[in-house]
Amino acid sequence: MKSIVENQKKEKAIEAGLAFRQAYNYSKGYKTALWGLTFLLAIVQFLAVLVDKNQIYGAYLEVFVVSILALYILLSSFGKARMRYWKDIGCKIQELHDFYTLDVGNKPSKFALLPSLIQSLYKKRLRKNNEDILSFSTWWSTNLEEIDFPRARLICVYSTFSWELELRKKYQFFLITIISIGILIPIAISIVMNFTARDIIIFGLVPIVPFISLVLEELLENIECIKTANSIRTDSCHVWDNVLDNRLNVEDINSKTIELMSRWQIYRLMTLPIFEWLYKLTQQKMNNEMLVNTDSLIEEVKELDNSI
Repeated sequence: MKSIVENQKKEKAIEAGLAFRQAYNYSKGYKTALWGLTFLLAIVQFLAVLVDKNQIYGAYLEVFVVSILALYILLSSFGKARMRYWKDIGCKIQELHDFYTLDVGNKPSKFALLPSLIQSLYKKRLRKNNEDILSFSTWWSTNLEEIDFPRARLICVYSTFSWELELRKKYQFFLITIISIGILIPIAISIVMNFTARDIIIFGLVPIVPFISLVLEELLENIECIKTANSIRTDSCHVWDNVLDNRLNVEDINSKTIELMSRWQIYRLMTLPIFEWLYKLTQQKMNNEMLVNTDSLIEEVKELDNSI
């Protein structure tokens, strides 16, 4: 009999789990560097404006500004490409993890996903994050053993969709907050420095345009992610309701679960990585709020079986 609880403990599943986390970690690293460099450019340009407006002598300030700008131009495209590359690698390995634990999708060929790359990522993650082994081997509730595999798997994907949607909504709030603060602070400083309306626009807002543009682009992409994630979650809710109403047989549950996960794997490819510190902070908050109580869903299934 298939078992998600046993599948997640297998060495190949744990190896894939640590490997995709390491790939995502590389992607988040490039994203952090790109955001940091863009933010530094905005700060330096704004400081240069303040120095110039107040006729303060800043040795080599112009050189510093130009150097940061040149570095930003050179590395922005490269940084985005590498961020996307490692995110896509992470998605492929996560599909492999889904295959091992949930028995969905197809196992990628060795040409599409080199075993040596998975091994390398796994070993690098293991050196600094040994606790991930316990995390992945106990990811899903052991109470899933008490119900059949098709409905246990549906519970896993249903909770995954709910989790991701809530995470994206919180990330949306974070991005809106960053944009708001990024615009208001320069305006406030400009007003304090007695800038005219024209100066506020030219000297207060223009220096921060690259950073605001970067965050705004992320915000718009995240809105699309939320729409897609919400659509998949809504469909999974309908499937779950039909299960509780005993309208679906085993074949129906399996086919619908696989269809939902296929859509989810495509969705993953369009998403952008979320900063690790924000993910962990949000994860802890959602754990405390019991966003999706897997055990309660299992109990609903058991009650259904007992009523038949």
